[in-house]
Amino acid sequence: MISKLRFFSVIIFTLSLFACDFGNAKKDSEKESEIVKEEVIGINVDDIIKRGKLVAITNNTPTSYFIYKGRPMGYQYDLLKDFAKSLGVELEIKIVASIPDAIDSLRMHKADIVASGLTILGDRKTEIDFTLPIIKTHQILIQRKPEDHLSLSPSLLEKRLLRDVTELAGKDVYVEEGSSYYERIISLQNEIGDSINIHTYSGDIDMDSVMNLVSSGQIDYVISEKYTTGFFLRYYPNLDIETPVSFNQNIAWATPKNSPTLIDTINNWIEKNKNTTKWAYVYNMYFKHNRNMNKRVNSEFTMENGVISKYDKLIKVNADKIEWDWLLVAAQISVESGFNPQNQSWAGAKGLMQIMPATAGSLRGDSSNLQNPAHNIALGVKYDGILHKYWMETIPDSIQAIKFSLASYNIGKGHIYDAQRLAEKYDYDPKIWDGNVEIMIKKLSKSTYYRDSVVRHGYCRGIEAYNYVNRIFTLYQNYQNFEIPDS
Repeated sequence: MISKLRFFSVIIFTLSLFACDFGNAKKDSEKESEIVKEEVIGINVDDIIKRGKLVAITNNTPTSYFIYKGRPMGYQYDLLKDFAKSLGVELEIKIVASIPDAIDSLRMHKADIVASGLTILGDRKTEIDFTLPIIKTHQILIQRKPEDHLSLSPSLLEKRLLRDVTELAGKDVYVEEGSSYYERIISLQNEIGDSINIHTYSGDIDMDSVMNLVSSGQIDYVISEKYTTGFFLRYYPNLDIETPVSFNQNIAWATPKNSPTLIDTINNWIEKNKNTTKWAYVYNMYFKHNRNMNKRVNSEFTMENGVISKYDKLIKVNADKIEWDWLLVAAQISVESGFNPQNQSWAGAKGLMQIMPATAGSLRGDSSNLQNPAHNIALGVKYDGILHKYWMETIPDSIQAIKFSLASYNIGKGHIYDAQRLAEKYDYDPKIWDGNVEIMIKKLSKSTYYRDSVVRHGYCRGIEAYNYVNRIFTLYQNYQNFEIPDS
């Protein structure tokens, strides 16, 4: 009896210690939880509006974001651009290839939104927040049709394709690492009670390349989702994507945790637009009526091929002369003329860089041949160089000097001087374009400002110069998202 009592006493004493430890641990855990809650701060939509820029992460695919003839395109890009416009801010795109990297970037507040076809998953909700669905899809199995599939009847072809996912037991199946497909195949393996030989590939490998591996027989099976793979199916008629691997799933945008005003703003925008003809048009352009889109994706004039336009070599040669990045000059030409050498403005500016005959004369150039690409680019870039050298004498920062140069290219130096004088008068920095002189240049169309005693060149539509500089640098940033092969 004594030994039993001693035993129970030891048990009670131990439990009391455990209870104390548990109580203390619980208090410590609650404190840590409170600390964590305090540290997790989201993004406020007002901060985005104040900064004037929406930073979005996406991936480089025809269904998300790509460059065609110097112009950014893509389903996700077009929607992001429309949302940024609704906020009245600029859009900055960052490319992150893998899903884990995209989520980490969001958690570290390196971006406001991830828009790269993320599936809404419960596990992900602990790290990020999801918007309302942008699109619905389901996971499918990509497999190769038999070599003689063209001679088979539909019913016989069906019998020779894998339609029962339990038959994946023992087979080699590839999925993107860190994706919802990986989670699904793990679940599938458990459901069928047998092993599947699971292989992962990096998010850096695009879907076109993955489907090519299946088509060529290098691998047999890949799990992906239907809306992206459907885009490429016309290039691989020997592939089948009709075997479902999951129920319908929601594809959405994601934001950092605890960003309620941002989530609410996006969701209100989605509700307002999801049933409009505008959204239907964007969807159909990329996923249904995609013959023209296929031509664009496979055009030689894509950043994936390292080509923006047929004038790239001329741009590079001339940009080197003034030590500018040729991508910046390419962005300027895209904004000026859309790479159309026959372009002529109502004011008489001509060619790729919209050179005025008077400007050509001041540069000792032939004003009668301004629609010749080589001649026009040479004159335009020479003028860029002269303006940049001029502004570098008073603007210490090279990038800011370039922005002053581009604004001068657009509306002349006189109006820029006026904006600088106004900036100084209203306590802005006259030597910084961003957030300073650019603010005052927009005001030069208002009588209160263009009639100010410090203004010497009168009225001008300064918003045009403001938009001109912003459009060029936004496009330049888009070009820089892509690695350009050395030529």
